[in-house]
Amino acid sequence: LHQIGNERYLVDWVSYSLRDGPTLRIVQAIPQSQFMAPMLDLLRQLLLVAAGILLLGMILITLISIWVTRPLVALSRWASRLGRGDWTYRPDIRTPVQEVSRLSQALGQMAHHMERQTQDLERLVATRTRELEQANQELSRLSRTDALTGLANRRSLDEVLAREWGRTRRFAQPLSL
Repeated sequence: LHQIGNERYLVDWVSYSLRDGPTLRIVQAIPQSQFMAPMLDLLRQLLLVAAGILLLGMILITLISIWVTRPLVALSRWASRLGRGDWTYRPDIRTPVQEVSRLSQALGQMAHHMERQTQDLERLVATRTRELEQANQELSRLSRTDALTGLANRRSLDEVLAREWGRTRRFAQPLSL
């Protein structure tokens, strides 16, 4: 770089020797402003292209991540609803990702199996509850009757007396025994 006046120049020279003659020197001087402007334009264009490629890559990655995660989010919601006992929800999960598809099928089979087991358990609980109610009724009946004679016992008398005593007080009527 050579300073000539207020401007800087990029200078290059080449020497040629002529046969039987003088040596010629060819000097080329280009102002730095003319040399740097195309380079700066090229640098700006490269940065714009790189930013465009980066933006396009980010958009593409976002779209792919949405495409991959949407079925996973649906599976997560389905699993949460199954955990709360909602057997009616069956999402339609279509995805080319085979692992997610297999996971969806396995979750569906597990939900069906759990639903069947829950229904069997509920039927068993209902049956046991009916049997327990019948046994309690029988125990109640046995606790109010005499085992030898089959007549009402003292406990039955106390229950009837308490009930009738309450009725006589409500209606202000006499009670006789």
